[in-house]
Amino acid sequence: MDFIPVVDDETRLSLTCALWQEGGTGDAFVSVGMLLGLHVGNEGGASGAMSDSAGGRFVIQ
Repeated sequence: MDFIPVVDDETRLSLTCALWQEGGTGDAFVSVGMLLGLHVGNEGGASGAMSDSAGGRFVIQ
């Protein structure tokens, strides 16, 4: 299994590609992973002073 990290220079979007081959069958697979972030709340102030810390997970199959 190989992992290939990719960063788009324009948007700074980070992607990771996972490549593997099924043993004994020769079937090849590719999976792309993307990590997204969202910020809502106070943009300024001290470190950790944001009013909302949230996360989300999207799975595409």
